[in-house]
Amino acid sequence: MTDNTIRVTGNDLFELAASGQIVHCDKLFRTSHDFKTDEQLGFHSHKVALFDGFRIQEWQSLFNRDIAVEMEYSLNSVLNLQFMQQGILQYSAQNKTINQKGGENYMWAIPQFLSGSASYRKSALYSSFEIGIEDRYLEKLTNRYPDLLTGLYRRYQKGNFWEFNGKERHATSCHMNAVISQIKNAQLMGNIAEMYVEAKVLELLTLLLYQEEYPERSLCNQWCCKRKRDIDKIHEARRILLSEFKTPPTIIELSRKVGINDYKLKSGFKEVFNQTVYECLFEYKMELARKMLLDTDKPIAEIADGCGYEYPSHFTNAFKRKYGISPKMYRTLHS
Repeated sequence: MTDNTIRVTGNDLFELAASGQIVHCDKLFRTSHDFKTDEQLGFHSHKVALFDGFRIQEWQSLFNRDIAVEMEYSLNSVLNLQFMQQGILQYSAQNKTINQKGGENYMWAIPQFLSGSASYRKSALYSSFEIGIEDRYLEKLTNRYPDLLTGLYRRYQKGNFWEFNGKERHATSCHMNAVISQIKNAQLMGNIAEMYVEAKVLELLTLLLYQEEYPERSLCNQWCCKRKRDIDKIHEARRILLSEFKTPPTIIELSRKVGINDYKLKSGFKEVFNQTVYECLFEYKMELARKMLLDTDKPIAEIADGCGYEYPSHFTNAFKRKYGISPKMYRTLHS
């Protein structure tokens, strides 16, 4: 860092928030918050979503000068799963320094009381995705899987700041990136979003433990979408598909719109969303139909048309395939 480095403490951030220079944004989940700075220091966006037993954080920074952020933590201790996505961030705590690099992942413990600092370079873009697993949730998992987690939990219980990976640096696999992408888009799952996120958090923890146990093995060789750019294109394809659900493009047309071949598009949907392109479209239309049946008094024929079905009979058959009963009966039972 240069001599003109600005040092920002946690209290400074709270003062920026109080003065309106950190702007609160829309919530991601029921218990979450989101803030960003103005142009005084550059740009920093920080999203936090709280769940029962863990929290998810996603942040991105691009400062207009060298910055050293000094923080003092006084929170519940957590096991932190960090996936550095961009930048090389130098983090120091308890006489230890970790260089966190984009494309690598880290598992480390944060005790209840911890002071440390993170160094950011001017005009360098940083971004990270993190999961903080709380003590009681980790204990519950350890009791469920003692052979797998007892050693990890005992080390965690010592209450020191430590890095589980040690000197070994593990690359974030394409499978991990796909799961992270699924978590970020979990709102699309509707009422089951929180359950879905918990399942994906456990999947990420499993992948990290597998990588620690078998570092020489790569799960990416079998995957079609190995780069973040490919995964972003799959999400863009889904957005286009659902925005044009009444007259959806063919797979060939959709693949051309996002700039990938049809094989990668079809394989990518299975990898990222765990469903085919047409399963994705079908689920979306059926959820839309369900909401229209419950929230409106529109006749069945109008709902069928609103969901992209030319003939009400085709809509009824599709609805029965999904929910087991006719749209009319579904409305009657839930009215």
